[in-house]
Amino acid sequence: MKAEGRVRIKLLVSLRPGLHLRELQRQIGLSFSSIRYHVTKLAKEGEIDRVDGNGYSRIFPPGVDSAEKILLSLVRNGTDHKILSCFLKEGSLSQQWLTDLTRLAKSTISVHLATLLELGVVRTKAGQERKIFELTDPAKIETMLDHYPQVLSKATQIHRPLGFLRLWVR
Repeated sequence: MKAEGRVRIKLLVSLRPGLHLRELQRQIGLSFSSIRYHVTKLAKEGEIDRVDGNGYSRIFPPGVDSAEKILLSLVRNGTDHKILSCFLKEGSLSQQWLTDLTRLAKSTISVHLATLLELGVVRTKAGQERKIFELTDPAKIETMLDHYPQVLSKATQIHRPLGFLRLWVR
C-alpha cells in the first residue's frame, strides 16, 4: 500500500502541481496522517518538492523553479485565477474595471492586486484618471492558465477520487 500511495501522490502532483496537503488528501482518499507521512518521505527522497508558507504546504514535482512555483500557486487560487484571466482577455485594466468584470469586492481586488504587484506579476502604467494595471509577462501567464486549467480539479473529484488515475498505476 505504501508504494501505491506514493505512486498516486507523485502522479497527482505531476498532473496538478501546487496542491495543498489537504487537497491532496481529499483527492487521494487516504488519511491526512498517511498523506503527510508519504509526502515527507517523498520530499526527503527528492521525488517531490514540498514548499511551506502562509499556513499551507504546497507540493510540486521536482525541477519546478521558484518563479513557476509562485505562478502555479496563483493559478491554483480561484480569485487570482479569475483576475489573471481578466487581464489576459482585456489587457490593461483599472482597479474599478477589474472589480466590475470579476464581481469581486473592491477590497478583495485591492489585496490581490497588491500581492500581484509585489510578486512582479502585474505592473502599473500611467492612466489618464486612474492607475492602470497590466501583466508583466502575459504569454507566461497564458501558458500557465492553459497548461493547468481549473477544470482538471473538477474532473478528479467526480464520484471516486482518482478512479481514472488508478488505472494508470496498475
